[in-house]
Amino acid sequence: MNILICGHQSFTARNFVKKLESAGHIIWCFSRGEIKQKNNIITGPVTEINKNPYLKEVKVDVVVNFILLDKQSIEDNLRYIDALCRWCESANVKRLINMSSISALPNEAELITESTPIDAHPELKGVYGAVKVAIDKRLISWASEHQTVKLVIIRSGFITAADKKKSLTGIAKMFPGGFAVLMGNNSSTLPIVDRDELQLGLQNAIETEEPLDVYLMVDKGMNTKRSYLKTIAPNAKIIPLPKCMVILATNILKTIGVLDERKHQMVTGLFKIQKFDNSKTYNRIHNR
Repeated sequence: MNILICGHQSFTARNFVKKLESAGHIIWCFSRGEIKQKNNIITGPVTEINKNPYLKEVKVDVVVNFILLDKQSIEDNLRYIDALCRWCESANVKRLINMSSISALPNEAELITESTPIDAHPELKGVYGAVKVAIDKRLISWASEHQTVKLVIIRSGFITAADKKKSLTGIAKMFPGGFAVLMGNNSSTLPIVDRDELQLGLQNAIETEEPLDVYLMVDKGMNTKRSYLKTIAPNAKIIPLPKCMVILATNILKTIGVLDERKHQMVTGLFKIQKFDNSKTYNRIHNR
């Protein structure tokens, strides 16, 4: 199978090209940079991928997109997605697989499955979540109009790997003396997924004749911010935020106009508790 990997240098895609080549696939790679080609690696402006001269003769069956324009606007990201879709149309691509995130799903959803719809109020999300919602919506709308292309969405949790430095951003704050303040309480959910497992899902989405519409990639079981923190700092003295007090203070600040609804939702989202049922994804990947 001929496959184009967009964003092959990303952390999530690390070692993935080698795995696909070992499985017998022919791989092309695209990433941002000056317009040029070296072997099967093509670079150029991502928002003009459809105009890249080196991609005009490339024929692939499947496109896997890892590219996210970090620290750029929703509009910039959508310009890239629109250009990618136009290239897929011109190249007669049969399948487009896009890396998304559970951040695109509603904070208030208590049970997350492959069928959980994306958040209807992205304006209340953080920047990352809002971008993911916008991209998913644009791709779903495009795929409904171009039914010759199968859209597959990979919705992953927080991605971990042995070669990745473990980050506490959004999870906890470390202080002198071994104290760690959780960004939430002891029950706050942090769904994670190992990169190798995630790439198994991606490979299934590429190779299977009838892939799922959505692959929900989270590890089995209940993962929390506290349990993840203990893997990084096992001896830390963990101080959870007092949910009742924080929510009360947040409600007061919203009432008097100090916090808008978006910031209010972001604070309350620190305490979200969600369950995940990805048995459909897990069974498909592991042939059960």
